[in-house]
Amino acid sequence: RRFAGVPALRLVEALGSRATRLQTRALNDYAVTIPRSDLEAYPVLLATSRDGEPLLVRERGPIWVVYPWSQYPELDRRVYRQRSIWQLTAVNLVA
Repeated sequence: RRFAGVPALRLVEALGSRATRLQTRALNDYAVTIPRSDLEAYPVLLATSRDGEPLLVRERGPIWVVYPWSQYPELDRRVYRQRSIWQLTAVNLVA
């Protein structure tokens, strides 16, 4: 599968934020905090499409935080899977 979207670190930097973590929330009120260090160490993506098709709500869209598990086997751990929030509706940048 090929995901496309915005690298999360690029978005944080474009906003001029010095945030050390991202507090995220999904449509179902699932919430998780993503440390900025994840974004600096790995190309974490705010995916909006998969295989060239927009991510719909029923397909974990409209935005899905995708970690590059296939490129970095060390990410195939529960903590990173839990941070891979889908149906993203809110992101708060926290210093």
